Amino acid sequence: MLASWIAALFALSAFIYLLKRLGVIAVSREVISLSTAVLSTMNDGSLSDLEKEKAMQAFSLRLFKAFFLIILGSALALLIPCSLLWGLDRLDWLSLDVVMTTSLSWPFLLVSLIMGCTGFYLMRDRG
Repeated sequence: MLASWIAALFALSAFIYLLKRLGVIAVSREVISLSTAVLSTMNDGSLSDLEKEKAMQAFSLRLFKAFFLIILGSALALLIPCSLLWGLDRLDWLSLDVVMTTSLSWPFLLVSLIMGCTGFYLMRDRG
């Protein structure tokens, strides 16, 4: 039981760490900024329709690129810890089924939520 909790916490922590290291979080913030810029451009009365269309095409290319970066980074962030756990399962060091069941249990989700909110709060206060 303890081993499955440790393995599930490792997988979750590794996933979050890899999201940050692979730039998924930064790209997500860029998407938010781009979306705000898109709305500003659409509401800018000083631009002609042609200028707005060109701007929208440029924004759409950037958003499309961001979409693929987020998908690829998220897939890698999920694949790396899961493949490590799969390897440990193949070596009979732990059961991947038990780890997945643990990670989907309400006590684990509650603890993860509390730890995540606490971590976010502490990181936010750092600046």
